[in-house]
Formats: sequence, C-alpha cells, structure tokens
Amino acid sequence: MRRLLQLAAMAVVLTSFVPVPAQADTTDALQRLAVSFAKLQSFHATMQSGPMNADMDYVAPDRYHLIMHSGHDIEEMIIGETVYAKLGSQWMKFPMPGVTQMIAHFRQPEAVAKTIDTSKITDMGMTQLNGTPAHQYGVDSGDGSTHTVMWIGPHDLPLRIDAEELSNKRVTTILYSEFNAPITIEAPI
Repeated sequence: MRRLLQLAAMAVVLTSFVPVPAQADTTDALQRLAVSFAKLQSFHATMQSGPMNADMDYVAPDRYHLIMHSGHDIEEMIIGETVYAKLGSQWMKFPMPGVTQMIAHFRQPEAVAKTIDTSKITDMGMTQLNGTPAHQYGVDSGDGSTHTVMWIGPHDLPLRIDAEELSNKRVTTILYSEFNAPITIEAPI
C-alpha cells in the first residue's frame, strides 16, 4: 500500500507542481501542457528523489508499471482497479477499487486549473535540454512550500520537472520520454 501511495505521489508531482502563471501567455502555455499531457496514450518517466529513483510507464487509460530502485527493486503494476506487486520473485494481485480514479485525477487539466491563482510563475525563457528546445518556467507554490522548474518541449509536453520541497530541500526530478510510444503493460499473473 505504501508503494501505491508513492506511485500516487509521483502522479501528484506530475501535475500538482504544474500550477499556472499570472501572465496570460504563460497561463496559456501551461494549460496547453496540461491538455497535451492528458491526451497522451503512453509515456515513460524516470524519477529521482533523494536516495530513491524509479521508472514508470503509463498506457492510457489506466495502466501503470512502476519499478522503484532503492537497494532492491520494488515492482508494481496498476491495471484498472487491480494492483500487482512483486515480492521477491513472486507477483501478488490485490483488488483496489477507486485507484484508477484517484491517479487519473492528477492527469486532468482541471486539476491544474485549480492552482492557477495560487502560484507565482516566472517565464525563464527558451533553453535546450539534452539538445531539445524547451521553454523553461519557474513555479513557486502559493503556500511557499515548493519551488519547481519545468522544461516544456515540442508539442507542449514536459521534458523535465525539478520540484524542491523548501522545508527539507529535497529535490524530486522527473524526466519524461517515449511520448505515445508502443508501450505494453500486461498483467503479470
């Protein structure tokens, strides 16, 4: 269950740190990001947060595959309302009603829109990220708890998000790739 919450937290990082700006054109850019991200049929994300790193694949509408690397790999899948967890070399299956809705909520543009008025956004201009043109934005949460830097690439999709929790200085970095790639996630048992 704790790992499921970590997956949900990853989903939160994907969108809850995508609050939108005070300037109209910046607001439009980040709203386009939210819409483009929600329309994806699949993507891959790599996350680093302190000593933990993880890889996640997503396939619309409700399939997630998460591998957390922290000493020993912890692997989980969510397919619809079912969670699969690999313990050692064995997979276990757990029904989890409501999990799909809980996670899907964080991919909805409406969730991003709710944060528009509560964050300070800075347009940091154009840059390159690993050779790809990207527009960079700084986002300070309205409650002062986080500072996020986002790189938005072609087709209004996120390339990278660095979210810093200001209370403990922990930075979570998420790198996105393989947009709409032919990723397959099937039940392991």
